[in-house]
Amino acid sequence: IESVKINYPKGYGAKPEITPYANPIDFQIDPKDINRYLGTKISSKRMVELLRSRTLEARGDGKKILVQLPPWRAEVLHWVDLSEEIAIAAGYNNLGPTNSQVVTVGKIAASSEDENLIRQILIGFGLIEVLNYNLTDLATLSTMVRRDENWIKNNSIQISNPVSLTRSIVRTDLLPGLIRFEARNTHVEYPHRIFETGECVLQLSVDTQTITNASVLLCGNDETFETILSIFDSLFRLLKDKYTLRPEQNHYYIEGRSGGIYLGLDRIGHLGEIHPEILASYGIQMPASAFEINLCNIENLQIKEMKTNES
Repeated sequence: IESVKINYPKGYGAKPEITPYANPIDFQIDPKDINRYLGTKISSKRMVELLRSRTLEARGDGKKILVQLPPWRAEVLHWVDLSEEIAIAAGYNNLGPTNSQVVTVGKIAASSEDENLIRQILIGFGLIEVLNYNLTDLATLSTMVRRDENWIKNNSIQISNPVSLTRSIVRTDLLPGLIRFEARNTHVEYPHRIFETGECVLQLSVDTQTITNASVLLCGNDETFETILSIFDSLFRLLKDKYTLRPEQNHYYIEGRSGGIYLGLDRIGHLGEIHPEILASYGIQMPASAFEINLCNIENLQIKEMKTNES
């Protein structure tokens, strides 16, 4: 292996350099931190011996240990990485088990239980679950679904330095992703009856809000306002006794064929027939209808006990 001198062109503001670098990388570690992290009682002198057995230059004064890493060990970024070297040298089986200090009992989060319940019901209705990415692009959330681009910019979390523009913004709702998924599967035999449950994020004035939504999209010759309402009504007959559907205009839907969904005074979602402009922008040639609800606004989700008449 030989060294190479790199001379940068004028205007780059960089001095000539020789690579690969031959200077060692110095790390200073505290034996107390290592023992606390590993749950051990290894002396400082013994740690130096273990590090040297891993072909690392090390010396200590009883309180601190100075480790010199070869320049090619660029993966060592923290003293925790060196604690791993010590643990490997000492032997994992020789460290001994420790009791956990956590006294709580783990269980599924309440929001996950709500998602699972909705998921089970919709699968029981014969719908197919879709799993989209949480990250998407600006057009999918705005212009492709007839929504104001400035509203999305002001109410969403955007990645400052995205790897790809298609993954540059955190989704604010689920329906745009379902519509895009439908557009990519127009070659599959109809009807398409899909759904998704998952987290979305909204940018508030100061803080952010993470919500859990559920959305259903029906696409086919016979999918209308009535068919999507039947799915939603069946879902809520299992979950809640009463909901109110109020006439309401929404950028997703055809005027006069959409509504807001309310529990008491709380608006929990929307429902309707997808607007032809959205379908045309995606090249979808079949009518579609959909709904989306915010599960965070529905308390104590559970299937209510159904009463039957005995004959």
